[in-house]
Amino acid sequence: MPNGRIILQNCDMSVGGTLTAETNVPSDGTVTDAKFSPDPDNALTAPKQEHNQMYNWCQEASADAFTEKRLLFQALGDGTLTSFIVGCSVVASGGGNAVVRLLKNGSAILTASITLSSSTPAYVPVSGTFSSAAFVANDYFEVEVVTVTATKPKGLYAQLTVDRDYA
Repeated sequence: MPNGRIILQNCDMSVGGTLTAETNVPSDGTVTDAKFSPDPDNALTAPKQEHNQMYNWCQEASADAFTEKRLLFQALGDGTLTSFIVGCSVVASGGGNAVVRLLKNGSAILTASITLSSSTPAYVPVSGTFSSAAFVANDYFEVEVVTVTATKPKGLYAQLTVDRDYA
């Protein structure tokens, strides 16, 4: 066992528990499980290298909603937007509401802004619909609270979920 290494050649190894390594560099074609690819000759296909990530934004839970625009995410590579939800921790009352938009490179990317009104229950997010879900490297996404009126909702929050390609 030179330099603290165990070298196994021409044999199979099965680990029934947890295998922890400081560095793991599998040889080409050696990671072959249905979780990666049904084809052992292509063990880790590009679609299996996609990562689902969530980006969150919120205002103070006990504070009235206020207008603002904040950077939520800047893309380092290509990908697809999978969901955008907006909610509040305290419901607006009467005719109060808050209108929220998602911007891509400064332009609205939802088919319609999301309005949180007195009929929007606390902690029940409202989903937006994308006019275009694809993005490329250097695209940036901002959440914008456009208007708030009357007895406003409190504690606005939003979550953008994306699938990013690391191939």
